[in-house]
Amino acid sequence: MTASFKLDEDNSLLMSAYEGQNYFLIDDNFCPSSSPTCFIYCSSNGIYYDPEDDEKSFRKAILQNNRYEWLGGHLSNLPKANRNIYLRDIWKSWYVKGINSKINSIPKIIELLQKLVKGFEHIVVVGSSSGAYLSAIIGCAIGVDECFLFSPQFSLSHHNNCIETHPLLKKYSNDPIRAPFFEANKVIMEIQKKNKKTVFFYFHPTGVNHDNISSQFSKGISKLYDFPVDCHYHGVCIDKKSLVKVLNWNAKDGIDYSNKWKKRKSHSMISFSFMIKGPIFGIPYSMKATIHNFLAKMYHLVLKK
Repeated sequence: MTASFKLDEDNSLLMSAYEGQNYFLIDDNFCPSSSPTCFIYCSSNGIYYDPEDDEKSFRKAILQNNRYEWLGGHLSNLPKANRNIYLRDIWKSWYVKGINSKINSIPKIIELLQKLVKGFEHIVVVGSSSGAYLSAIIGCAIGVDECFLFSPQFSLSHHNNCIETHPLLKKYSNDPIRAPFFEANKVIMEIQKKNKKTVFFYFHPTGVNHDNISSQFSKGISKLYDFPVDCHYHGVCIDKKSLVKVLNWNAKDGIDYSNKWKKRKSHSMISFSFMIKGPIFGIPYSMKATIHNFLAKMYHLVLKK
């Protein structure tokens, strides 16, 4: 975040964009499916980013390209669904202000989604980092079938001092509606006292300290299947080809792979790719992912100096 582009309510650019919808629907009436399927994709705080000029990045990603994570580009081969719903938080503040001026909190996001998913028999939610934080909460709240979480935060009060350093989190830290969601794990476990329908598949890198801390707060969440990956890359810590296959899992598939993953001696990105695609097809994509992981590791080492 650059000094001239602050993520607060004095930012006129953000306030103007906040009047927009900030969610996007794609309906596919020709999608072959034995049961009507809906996917929900939650963007992370990386929806736009430039350490030198965040305003320039915001203008390009949001105002010019109307960007949503998980939509387009190399992700065009994601599972087919009768409806795809894309959400984003232009404040990059864990959806504390919801997605727009009317749907301005997580409870209101939940209300919106309950309407948008009505009539669909199979519902899946996907997210990475802060998008996974939201995915875990809304997935449990609306009772989706599968929830795919990549490097989520389960407790904002234990994540890089973010409540103090993000203006909106600090502002709403005592808000009776918004603040309880800072502890996603507690919200989820409270919901699960009444409804344990949702199955969580939780992927996280073991080489990132704040992800290791977050994983401690996943304990106690029911029907959560853990996929620790030995890498230094926060976010989607598996290669893209494996990702497509993972998002096609049903609950039984994911549970079966979770049991296989526990038994494997290596939890590297290559090992995961081999498990999902087999050694021959897994080699080219896992090598690319390994190079990406090596560069991420070097980046973290440089930061420590």
